[in-house]
Amino acid sequence: MFQRYRAYEIDTPWFLSYSWNYKHSGVQTDEFGGAHFPQGMDGTRLFGKVPADLQNLLLDRTGWMPFPATMLSTVFTVASLALWWFALRKMGLSPRLIGIFILLLGLTEPVLAMAEKPRYEFWTFFLASLGLLIGISGFEFAALAVSFVAVEAEPMALAAVLGVATVLFVRSPSRPRLLAKFVAAALCGAALYVAMHPHALHELLHTPPGRREFPIGTIFLEHFWERKRHLVDLVVLAVGVALYLRRGRAIPYPEIAWAAIVVMVALALPPHMHVSYMVFLMPFLLLTALLGYEHSRHLAWLPALLGVALLAGYGYLAWKNRNEGYTVSDIQRVSAALHEAESRFHYDKDKSRIVGDASLWYAHPNNYFASNTTIHSTPMGVRSLQMGDFYLCYPGKLQEGTLSVVGIATCSMLQQNIPLTLVQSMQVGNHTLYLYRHVH
Repeated sequence: MFQRYRAYEIDTPWFLSYSWNYKHSGVQTDEFGGAHFPQGMDGTRLFGKVPADLQNLLLDRTGWMPFPATMLSTVFTVASLALWWFALRKMGLSPRLIGIFILLLGLTEPVLAMAEKPRYEFWTFFLASLGLLIGISGFEFAALAVSFVAVEAEPMALAAVLGVATVLFVRSPSRPRLLAKFVAAALCGAALYVAMHPHALHELLHTPPGRREFPIGTIFLEHFWERKRHLVDLVVLAVGVALYLRRGRAIPYPEIAWAAIVVMVALALPPHMHVSYMVFLMPFLLLTALLGYEHSRHLAWLPALLGVALLAGYGYLAWKNRNEGYTVSDIQRVSAALHEAESRFHYDKDKSRIVGDASLWYAHPNNYFASNTTIHSTPMGVRSLQMGDFYLCYPGKLQEGTLSVVGIATCSMLQQNIPLTLVQSMQVGNHTLYLYRHVH
């Protein structure tokens, strides 16, 4: 299952390109995908320098390949689950309930996807989990300060901060004092942000808000309904929450339920959303549901059903993707072909521009433009398609349905827009990849 969850996940090279460009090219905008803020992260110019530094620290030593990048996210995800274990033990929950919670949480798609992708949630979720443990241990200001560091990585991490703050607020014997600590921690987080992004506040204030791309609450529709495999999740969670609320004044650990409500609102309101942000809600929502099932033993089989359904879904993806994905040798073969073409046609390898399928970014991280995201879209996208020196493409999509992110910009589609001449074809995994040169 490892690296077979989604063999060609587009966010994997996308976020790695932010980190690589930040250090190695000095470029802080999204040159790879052309998704500019607020429609996208837009590189590291506004957010994400700390996790980018972490990825550079590791991958400069191991090589910029999918496996070590994924391992970094996996290690931080496992560490986050361990932090949740210790935090809930300090709250007084039973080891049995916590064990079931950690097991199911690790199997939910938001958490498993976080472990499988180098998106920056691996860092923000870790900081929020650490902040929760510190806060439950009695160090409220430190907990909030640590949590606010996460906002430097991505603005939606504020939802996780609000979740931690809500838990502490409900538990606090002195809420005015906690509010003062919250403000002080927010100011410390803002100071860190400005230190790392000195021009960002001016840019943010002068950036048009952009149109609302999705109605309020679309993230939940996208997660639970558009992805039909999550209907079992929805039923199990809804029944558990209903059982929890039936207890009325006797509900246990109300801070968890309140945190779920606050995070849910925080995720529903923004005009731009991504289902990856569900990872900030899932721990609170799942734990609330499990607390409901704890006193309704006749329905305790429903969480077990959820675990079985999740495993069955991942098993299907692992089987479907069993022959997909790239090995190190695949990437090295493509990289060698590009370097040979640059030498043969007298291109400077540091200046030549590659337009290709997003999944092959590893073969030439410098000046690589993703054809997947730019074939239809923005002015940046149109320009990037025309400005390539070499083009990498497949004759058709490699996968179907929701997995069909590779091969969207087919060779024939590119040839209709750009004068190309074939340099060579090569076998990459089970597919034939074509390398073309732009005839200027």
